[in-house]
Amino acid sequence: MAPVNTMRNGALAFGNQGSLTSASLKLTRNQVLETRAGEETTITPVRVATVDELFAETADLTLTEQDRIDFTTVFDREKMIESFHRGTAHGQIRYRINSYEGWLELSYDMISNPGTGDIEAFLHARDVTDEMRAELMVHTLTAVDYENIFTFNAPAGAPDHGSPSHPFEGDD
Repeated sequence: MAPVNTMRNGALAFGNQGSLTSASLKLTRNQVLETRAGEETTITPVRVATVDELFAETADLTLTEQDRIDFTTVFDREKMIESFHRGTAHGQIRYRINSYEGWLELSYDMISNPGTGDIEAFLHARDVTDEMRAELMVHTLTAVDYENIFTFNAPAGAPDHGSPSHPFEGDD
């Protein structure tokens, strides 16, 4: 979960440790307070004035039409405000963008600013490429009825040890 539980000068205070990009938003006023790029990223935060513009421009960067539809379903300012009033303060989506090789997870956490009553959100994008590849591999492996599955340790240049029921030659 993103570090969104502290206030600084009436706005969300947040860090961007481990994030590709992050942003602080005032949803009720449709304002982007701050955007940041992480230390090890090639992704440049979108520079816009409104939350609606931020979400529209980010949606336009998605790789596929389905990613765009999924993104706009989750990242809609009015729907986020409504969900906050119903008690949901967190949301996330995994998607791909044109300028980045891999998968991103964009999540948000919302609070009500006690000083102003504004609903504010913190966005945090992180690279989930390795996790998605592992999930897709597991899905593929479980969707097909294989008789045997072997894994290969690429750095060692050798197969991993066999399972107890089907050991490789030479295994005891």
